[in-house]
Amino acid sequence: MKTLESRYECRFSYADEQIKDFLAVTPSSTLSLEKAIDDLVEQTGLKFQMLDSQIITISPSDNRPEDICGTILNHEGQPLQGAEVRTRNQRIFTGAEGEFRISQLNPKDTLTITYLGYRPLKHPVISISTPECKEYVMEMTTEPLQEIILYNFLTRGITLKGNGSLQVDASQFGILPGLTEADPLQTVQTLPGINSTDETVTNINIRGGSHDQNYITWNGIPMYQSGHFFSYISAFNPDLVKQTTLVKNGTSAAYTGGVSGSIFMDTGTETDSLLSGSAGLNLISANAALNIPLGKKASLKIAGRRSFNDLFRSRAYQNYFNQAFQNTEVVTNSDNIIEASDSFRFFDLGGVLNFTPGSKDHLKTGFMIMDNNFSFLENAFVNNVEQSRRSNSSQRNTGGFLNYQRSWNQNLSTNLSTYHVQYTLEGRNADILQDQLLIQKNDISDTGIKLEGELKAGSEFLLKIGYELNHTRVQNTDTLQGGSISTEVDQEITRHAIYTEVYRDLWRGGSLSPGIRLNYLKQPELFLVEPRMNVIQTLGDFGSINLLAEIKNQVITQEIDLQTDFLGVENRRWFLADEPFRPVLRSRQLSLGYRYKNGPWKFHAEAYLKKVDGINARSQGFTNDFEGVNTQGNYYSEGIDMILNYQSNIVNGWLSYSLSDTQYDFPSLYPEPFPGNFNITHAFTSGLGYTWNRLSASLGMNWRSGLPTTLPVQGNEVTDGEINYEAPNSRTLPYYHRIDASVNYVVKLGRKGDLRLGAAAWNLFDQENEILRYYRFTDINFPQRVSRFGLERTINLFAKFKF
Repeated sequence: MKTLESRYECRFSYADEQIKDFLAVTPSSTLSLEKAIDDLVEQTGLKFQMLDSQIITISPSDNRPEDICGTILNHEGQPLQGAEVRTRNQRIFTGAEGEFRISQLNPKDTLTITYLGYRPLKHPVISISTPECKEYVMEMTTEPLQEIILYNFLTRGITLKGNGSLQVDASQFGILPGLTEADPLQTVQTLPGINSTDETVTNINIRGGSHDQNYITWNGIPMYQSGHFFSYISAFNPDLVKQTTLVKNGTSAAYTGGVSGSIFMDTGTETDSLLSGSAGLNLISANAALNIPLGKKASLKIAGRRSFNDLFRSRAYQNYFNQAFQNTEVVTNSDNIIEASDSFRFFDLGGVLNFTPGSKDHLKTGFMIMDNNFSFLENAFVNNVEQSRRSNSSQRNTGGFLNYQRSWNQNLSTNLSTYHVQYTLEGRNADILQDQLLIQKNDISDTGIKLEGELKAGSEFLLKIGYELNHTRVQNTDTLQGGSISTEVDQEITRHAIYTEVYRDLWRGGSLSPGIRLNYLKQPELFLVEPRMNVIQTLGDFGSINLLAEIKNQVITQEIDLQTDFLGVENRRWFLADEPFRPVLRSRQLSLGYRYKNGPWKFHAEAYLKKVDGINARSQGFTNDFEGVNTQGNYYSEGIDMILNYQSNIVNGWLSYSLSDTQYDFPSLYPEPFPGNFNITHAFTSGLGYTWNRLSASLGMNWRSGLPTTLPVQGNEVTDGEINYEAPNSRTLPYYHRIDASVNYVVKLGRKGDLRLGAAAWNLFDQENEILRYYRFTDINFPQRVSRFGLERTINLFAKFKF
């Protein structure tokens, strides 16, 4: 009011009590006084009356409806199911036809309508004068680099964006086969080109790459732990992940690392004035979350999960345990072991604070704690004396972040962010019969700061410039008590980077987004250049093509020393690059995609070429004669990913297919290229989802070619006391086949709460899938086949109360 009084030399007359709860943005200085008043009426619904040229009175509107109903439509006039409609004290979602109704309204409330990919609508309650149901039309968001070409991909809440990335919005998430909720790392595995060869979330393979080649972050914090519960659920609580973005190629110049792909998780920036929460339980763990308003400008969200198998061991827990510890000493003890017992638990806790002190500033800060702990107690008679030894493996990841955004004006904004993360993996493996204790430890300390600026010129041009500083320290120790072996590796790397990228609409229906990142590594002394490119061109009214290219580098990787390290729970440890023994990974990737959308039908296909140099054989998980060999090489991958999707208000179906070929080249191991360990030539998935009122169900199938394996030479299995293998990865395992299902039902509990009940079945028909085969010597010095199988049929029941 004071700004407008000074600008137009007028005076407003009003009662503080009548307008104190209304929020409005100051009208543009280019408007006349009359237009500025019209703008305020539109924003607040208050009644403005000009008594003369200098005095303007403000009073409440006479229109005070008792309830509001309406229909939410998109820009094409189609209903939007699942759009969020809220006031200060109420929140509902639109039905199958986009309809909604809210009763018992406060005249001072604002009706807010939101939907992924669309510009939010806000209407003051007192500005809605008619009791009749209105149509509210939402316009698609047109922010640069955020254009959405396809939406509701596979299921509601999965979006294919114009820049080639895939985004999962947990608040809009529908239902996928075998999943109880929007587990971030399980969800991305439903997409073509992404597999987990052992069904876990700690071995996600993107286009032939190993899991450590994925750059995974939570609110900008690099995450070195990604799994809970023997690696079968992600370590990231879905209640603290609002949005997950997957990038396989064409990564923004603001990021490096992850030569195979990037998975970014974020909690959003909303400051919610509505108290809400949830509490849930399944056969694995219990969870709870609470969103606490802190006045009108801030809100705090806190959430946690904990396993409860120490109180109750379900059939689902036992299935996970049996699968995780196949062929390890935990379940295959020596005959001299008279008794063995185990104990396992996991928990995570996180919180995020959003604070908006003014219209131009936003502050977000938070923390995350993850913990896994497994122990194994053995009793045995040694020299006729009963002795006990405990082995254990623990994994902890703690991190915090701070992010400050400032919008200087409608065209210029800056973003300052910083983080620190600490990761520890420790194992104590006791050999009771040999009276030895092996202690292993892997520590990471990582700190970073980034400053970024964006300059916009309408929706056709965006310039981004940034600087990033990171310091990472990695320590690895091995100590053998009862012996004399002790090793320690201590590494540090400091990285400086400047980057820039541009988004530009250069021609009708097309856009160009080049970028470049310049990296300087202090230890070792390296200067690395990473160009990026993203080109989009529409083809008619329904299709478009997308050309993506990138060069990326990665300075930290995982290696496997022995398959039995850390009790086999998590046998990979992190190492920093150390030229020339551990070179920096360098990747080059090019892809060309085509997408089509016409009504309920959507189709997407993408062909790619990819090469990664500098990989270490110990990071690839060899189980043949290359196991434990420390040597460098590269791999080359090429293929095509395709998916066809049909969606209606009730039925959702999809078919996807991936054809790929990944070849290793390790000159010191084998003179010719040979198939990669994660090479899956053919992969096919299909699914069908059904939604009716409060009932949702989904059924899906996964089929893929068998993984490569290496067999001993038949008739000449042993040479010079060693297993004599055929050419590496020259054979394949039987094909993999699995059917999953999920169903849930929502029970309304009054106006402000609901209870979601359901079940999820993994491997519904209990198909036996061999996922790994290797050979070990027996007592008669002959190779014995050892097989690892996928998870047997596992049913998980769940209930979640939300208010």
